[in-house]
Amino acid sequence: MKLSDTKQNIMAAARLLAQTRGYNGFSFQDIAEAVGIRTASVHHHYPTKAALCLLMMQQYSSSFFERLYSGTDDSRKGMLSHFIAQYRACLADNRVCLGVMFASDIADLSPEIADEVHKFLKANQAWLVRAFRSSGSQLSAAQAHLFFSSVQGAMLTAWAIQDHGIFEEATNAALMMFQRPL
Repeated sequence: MKLSDTKQNIMAAARLLAQTRGYNGFSFQDIAEAVGIRTASVHHHYPTKAALCLLMMQQYSSSFFERLYSGTDDSRKGMLSHFIAQYRACLADNRVCLGVMFASDIADLSPEIADEVHKFLKANQAWLVRAFRSSGSQLSAAQAHLFFSSVQGAMLTAWAIQDHGIFEEATNAALMMFQRPL
């Protein structure tokens, strides 16, 4: 089922707002203004903010992992670089990964959205563990979490102070640390 243009525009505007302001930083009024429609039209397509954000998180996660699994370099450095590139792409657009941004608002999310965020974060870590093990490493889940946290923390810090060099420095250091056999 293809979304209508209006519905797609609403989702795109909401996603931009969510990735730059967080869950609590936007309203249906903000979306309506961004799209150039009435607030009632947003409600027509998405009855609640929770319904909109649940679908948004599901779509984001699906798209993220489709890109992540499309990597073709099976070397440890190649896989880690590809992983970092997914987060760099958000930052290049002056956005934060939706899963990370929603994680910062986890206490305010509906249980359904929070569950999707948990799945997204756990799937990232699981991908890293599988990627390391397929390259012959015995990377532990804790080490995967450390790498994952380093990438996400670097993205958040770089975005918050508008210095993308921080992301590059931190992820290059993490890449150097984890590309060697452990």
